[in-house]
Amino acid sequence: MLARGEFFHHWQAHGLRHGLPRDLRDDLGRGINVIVNGSRREPGQIAGLWQDTCVLPPEH
Repeated sequence: MLARGEFFHHWQAHGLRHGLPRDLRDDLGRGINVIVNGSRREPGQIAGLWQDTCVLPPEH
């Protein structure tokens, strides 16, 4: 899937690989809100992919 460009964003954490499907870009473009539960290291990376990104802090 990665080699075919099927991800909007992908990352590796704790020995596992994660990815968000590329069609999320279409949803965002239509004004659909998307909620992602990702790795602590990724919010800045994801925010850089879409202008109207809101990063919520983790609860402690």
